[in-house]
Amino acid sequence: MVFALSISADAKKLPDRAKAMSTDEVRLTYSGRSVMTGESRIYFSPDMTAKAVIHRGRQRMALSGTWYVSVNEICVSLQSSDGAMQETECWKWWWFETDTYTLWSVHSDGTRADEENGYFDQSSALKQGDSVSEEYEELVGPPRGMCLQC
Repeated sequence: MVFALSISADAKKLPDRAKAMSTDEVRLTYSGRSVMTGESRIYFSPDMTAKAVIHRGRQRMALSGTWYVSVNEICVSLQSSDGAMQETECWKWWWFETDTYTLWSVHSDGTRADEENGYFDQSSALKQGDSVSEEYEELVGPPRGMCLQC
């Protein structure tokens, strides 16, 4: 598994009356935001591309790819800058009253989602803006065509 967004130790059940978020609600939740957790940082660009930096001890790995939303599920497909790794992860979102519930629905390592007790609130890990590209570019260099000293 290339990255895992932290699942709180207080994961819980989905309330029976929870309502699935719409495609637009999920898209707006992520578009132009960064997800910041202990090991993983992913920026979800409004153009549906994504950049990520994964920390493993003293090692850092840069990944890039795309993201999409279908109904209440967002998926991100990322590949390492050297092409050696390619992973897809997905999360589903629901509303219940004023709370959000998130299920890590697709794990890149093939483990199954805990649909009974695996719901958590990922919204606190979402930060407005791009908190990833600067570190990503330190690892892989600037985007092609960008002149650093023009």
